[in-house]
Amino acid sequence: MLKKVVKLGDFVEERSNGEKIRYIVQTAPPEMEDAVVEHMTTFFLPREPMCSHRILGDPVSTKTLQELWREAVQGGTTLVALQIVDGEEPKIIGANVTPISEKTPAGDKHFEGDNFNDVLEALIDVAQRGNIYEKYGVDRYMTGYGLSVDRDYHGYKIGQRILECRRPLCKLLGVEATGTVFTASSSQHIAAKIGFETLAEFEYSTYTVNGKKPFADLPGKMLMMATSSRRMSKVVKLGEFVEQRRNGDKLRFIVQIATPDMTEDIIHLMTEFFMTREPLTQAGVLGDPASTRDLHNLWREEIARGTSIAALEVKEGKDPKLFGVNITPVCVKGEKHDSKLEGEHSGTLFKLLDEVTAMGNVYERYGVTKYLSGMGLAVDADYHGFNAGRRILECRRPLCQHLGIQVTATVFTAPASQHIASKLGFETLSELNYATYEDKEKGHPFASVPGKAVMMALKY
Repeated sequence: MLKKVVKLGDFVEERSNGEKIRYIVQTAPPEMEDAVVEHMTTFFLPREPMCSHRILGDPVSTKTLQELWREAVQGGTTLVALQIVDGEEPKIIGANVTPISEKTPAGDKHFEGDNFNDVLEALIDVAQRGNIYEKYGVDRYMTGYGLSVDRDYHGYKIGQRILECRRPLCKLLGVEATGTVFTASSSQHIAAKIGFETLAEFEYSTYTVNGKKPFADLPGKMLMMATSSRRMSKVVKLGEFVEQRRNGDKLRFIVQIATPDMTEDIIHLMTEFFMTREPLTQAGVLGDPASTRDLHNLWREEIARGTSIAALEVKEGKDPKLFGVNITPVCVKGEKHDSKLEGEHSGTLFKLLDEVTAMGNVYERYGVTKYLSGMGLAVDADYHGFNAGRRILECRRPLCQHLGIQVTATVFTAPASQHIASKLGFETLSELNYATYEDKEKGHPFASVPGKAVMMALKY
């Protein structure tokens, strides 16, 4: 059992109608038990196919399910999404009851309610047919007793963010897999989108257990879906290096595609070693919590897409240590980034970057429909002098080959990265001086910032 609340994510999302909210995802403390159960009873029970079909309207089965939720919340691993509004108490707007399932069960337990037992029997059967313990070679995994979002908050990606936060929670707990029998098409879609694979699948109408078809008139299907730390952390190595500083210190490191389980470590590294040194983020974003969250959310999205680069120190007998990263999204002609920015300074920053990018005219200049871009390159200060920044940039070549991309292009905003890119053969496509850049609404927002933004590209 977790003895303290663990914050797993801080998000600002916008609906299609332009309304924004901020919410965090964290573990639910025991004192939140009643609120979680009330939320699940109100928003999960009436909408989940099996529960609405068999448990809703059966007081005994409903009470049994509520007791199961209470027990799980007391275990300390349940996830909740809380809306954050200044001056108000955080409000539960989403929950995922996520206990840990053990290969060796504690023993048979009797539950009240025939309808509850029919549903439970089916879920256990489908989960067992998924064979998660053997497939992933684990003796425990994080499962789920329901994922729900307050109906007034649909459209803010809350279900997706909660599911994504299972990964850092599993890492914290030392649990190598998570799997759930997803019973509704919406949750099945989200799970597939973030990398869960289907281990077992059964149509409700034809599913049979103990000679019965308990859900014969239900449309849809049950999917046992799962992912593991190995699956989350599939390594695509891009390079291996041994470098030496002037003082004689040597470092062996690998450069690889960043995996989702690295996400929070990457966010921490980028915050500490990119935002505090990069000229434009220093000029406003760094002291603006909303703009900082914008960058964190953008970085999380790109890491999840599996195209960013990480550098890890390799020492015999020790786990690899992350010390460098380059967030490298793929830009596709005609596609617009739909992420909404909450912060004033982040909006100003991206206006400048978009203008320099448009001036560079990458698609037309190179005759391509996509290219590998960049959204920040950082190296831990303790590792300066080992050519890590250069090696990371060099590894865009094998990454582009892996992705089937011919061109990489980035707005480099600091003299150091501009110098390295030039040495590697990047050509300058466009540039803007910070002091003279003019924003129609804010005048010269970077008037006090020395230097310039340079759009540079390289075709392989």
